[in-house]
This record gives sequence, structure tokens and C-alpha cells, in this order.
Amino acid sequence: MGFEDAYAGNEFIYALLHEKGDAMEPESVIVFDWQGNAVKEMRTGQRLARFCVDETHNVIYALASDEENGYKLVRICSD
Repeated sequence: MGFEDAYAGNEFIYALLHEKGDAMEPESVIVFDWQGNAVKEMRTGQRLARFCVDETHNVIYALASDEENGYKLVRICSD
């Protein structure tokens, strides 16, 4: 278990979580408050590589693995 990538927003810290024994790109985003407490886990069902967060609109934009084209841009609602 570990983290692939992280994003620090004004309100929360977001991290891509590798599940135990998972060698593929992570599929979950964990949201932490600034005290380090996990407040939410979002399972996307997509293998994510990199991401950024629009906290104003509660949206995560990420690069997800795409068998056909390599990667695609996905939009994930985070509320």
C-alpha cells in the first residue's frame, strides 16, 4: 500500500492510493484534511496516472489508462 501522486488544495490533500499488492496504476483517491485525517475514499474503477483538483467545482481531472489510446482525460465528481 502506498501513494502514487498527491495534490494539495486549499481545503484538503488528495492522494492516489495503491492497494496492497497492486502493481497497476491506482484506482482510488483518498482525501485528507490538513490534520492528516482521511475523510473520504473515492474508488473510480479506472487506473489513474496523474491528477489535479478543482475544489471550487468539486471536480478531479485525471489521466486514466486507456487500452486503446494509452491515456484519456477523465472528470470525477468529488462531492
